[in-house]
Amino acid sequence: MQQSQQIAIISVIMLWALQMGDAGAGGRLKANGWTAACRLASELDKVEQKAAHRLATPMATVNDYLKQYFRTAIYTEAYRNGHHTAADRALLTYYASKADAAAAELTPSAVAKLATAVRDAARAEGSIRDFIGAMAQISAAATDGCLEIETGSNTHRPPNTPFTGSSAGCKLSTDQLPITDTTTEGFTQTGYDGGLEVNADVAANTDTTSDTCAITAAKASSRLLDGANGDSAIQGSPTFASGLYYIHNDGMQRRATVSLNTAEGKAPTLKAAHTAYLTTKYTPESYKFETADQLKESADFRTIYAMLVKKKDTIGQPEEAVIKDEIGGAFGDKGAMAKEYNTAFASAQVHNPNAKGTEKVPLTSLSTLKDLTATLAYYQDINTKALKRKIAELEKQINKGASKTQEQICNAIEDQNETS
Repeated sequence: MQQSQQIAIISVIMLWALQMGDAGAGGRLKANGWTAACRLASELDKVEQKAAHRLATPMATVNDYLKQYFRTAIYTEAYRNGHHTAADRALLTYYASKADAAAAELTPSAVAKLATAVRDAARAEGSIRDFIGAMAQISAAATDGCLEIETGSNTHRPPNTPFTGSSAGCKLSTDQLPITDTTTEGFTQTGYDGGLEVNADVAANTDTTSDTCAITAAKASSRLLDGANGDSAIQGSPTFASGLYYIHNDGMQRRATVSLNTAEGKAPTLKAAHTAYLTTKYTPESYKFETADQLKESADFRTIYAMLVKKKDTIGQPEEAVIKDEIGGAFGDKGAMAKEYNTAFASAQVHNPNAKGTEKVPLTSLSTLKDLTATLAYYQDINTKALKRKIAELEKQINKGASKTQEQICNAIEDQNETS
């Protein structure tokens, strides 16, 4: 009788232990899923880089166009005695308009959107890396653990295994964020399809080695709560990795990323990260030197040219071809513009605004607006004084009895300017 009671007690204890094992622990996260999450983290890092690039580029573009504006004006004053053609004035106006367009990309609203994009992408990236990183460390020496090894096959992943190859995206970096217009992969207009586009239930999300990880187990009798007294059921809805993973009644599942644009209720931080990607989907204004052949294809330059050179507010369709041809030859023969307005700047020597006397420096060495403005004013002053001397000389001729009209005086000045 006593022996039968002992057997019965042992049987109850064993049954209770088995039930505890089945309900309290789940399988490891499958490698194909968690490594795809690491790739998403890596792509989010690229979104941050793109947002940072779009914050930095406009100011650099404004600076570059303003420098080109001043260098062009200085070159004309120093090497052409200040004789600006109508095409030159159109070119300077175009450079100023390009600087304005770049500056318009840094309105307070635009800056706020890009700063928010950096924050939201970084928040989701960090959440994914923290979760996968923690799961990698919840691992025993030989069998139990929360991550399947990268090669899969229901195999244990030791906690000291580094994140490399397919899991490299989960490697933590504290380096300075690169300001790069990099290319992202996997993101779409509605979500992300880099291996996470479909929902993964418990069977698809965890491997078949049971009783290895309490975090991936079902909510009922969870070992995460009051394990010393028989476990407790989870009443809440825990989510991890910005909502990508969550504990379902049956165990840990993974959310689909194909429609993140509608995930506000279930995964708001992932939705915000996707919005961050959409925010960076434009090409910012950037400086580039344009030749006459390129300028004639610019609608903005054609409009400016028509206003300043042709004295027209609009351009009719038949005039487009005529104006294009005119612009193409306005700055000399083919190749002349690139040589004179770009290459020649490197060898041009101009007044040094930071030294006394006649010391000169390369035009391209002037990089601050202060120095550029001072140098331009220096040559404008010289040319203005020279023009006044010419006018005074012509007035002397008139006073000596020369019968010239004001128009003749102006024409004479123009002739002298062209031959100077």
